[in-house]
Amino acid sequence: RPRPRAHAQPEQRPGADLRLGPHHEALPRQRRYEAFLRPRRFAVFLRVPAFLRVPAFLVQGVDADCWTSYEVLNGYFKLHPSCAHLHGVNDAVGELIAAEKIDEADVAAVEVETFGPAMEIDSHAPCNDLAARFSAGATVAAALRHGRLDERGLQDLAGLAPLMQKIQVRHDPKLDAYAPEGRPGRVTIRLKSGRTLTREVIYPRGTPAAPANRSERHDKARELLGRRYGPEGAERIIAAMLALGEGGSVAELSAALRQAAADKHDDVA
Repeated sequence: RPRPRAHAQPEQRPGADLRLGPHHEALPRQRRYEAFLRPRRFAVFLRVPAFLRVPAFLVQGVDADCWTSYEVLNGYFKLHPSCAHLHGVNDAVGELIAAEKIDEADVAAVEVETFGPAMEIDSHAPCNDLAARFSAGATVAAALRHGRLDERGLQDLAGLAPLMQKIQVRHDPKLDAYAPEGRPGRVTIRLKSGRTLTREVIYPRGTPAAPANRSERHDKARELLGRRYGPEGAERIIAAMLALGEGGSVAELSAALRQAAADKHDDVA
């Protein structure tokens, strides 16, 4: 009889941060980072509610010759450069900054409360900018320090460290009831003036319950495309994308991408 194969231990790359916060050691091994990222097995399908496995459900929304609803519209549009589980927290601190004009120098202490799955992947002490995207403390600190959360603000972890020491992250079991539809988070900031400010977000912007608006979607496209193709190239590509809904062709979009890449290459040369 063949001998059962031993389970191979996942290889940890140099600099990888698998420290998942204060609850890390309490988590079953299969629920740590490796399990979170591994391909899902077919057994998951068997845990799907029975009504979702009925053939009629596959054509739900079809009326006569057209669709009355489109599942693609229920997709999640990420507006933060962080793990989606942290977006309730990220929205909450962003709203406080916008409403109260908070500066990092004003902050005495911060308490972050979130739901269980967010705590399971929380990187309590990130060692690089990738790990920082999975860190409630780092993302909140970056937003407070720079006035908004973007990926550049997560690159200087040494600069974030003093502010991160003022941030406590904990699990609020009451927030678990909102998952998976919601990605809830609550942020409470105590200012040096003595004021205490709190904001809670259950459904972050970009979820089906709080869809990203047209301006937010276009701003993200401009930012990401602009890094590779420059501002003019980004606008050309976006125009070609929007034209697809007005009779434009994929060939025209491809031409816009090639032209933008060529123009950028000429600028560099």
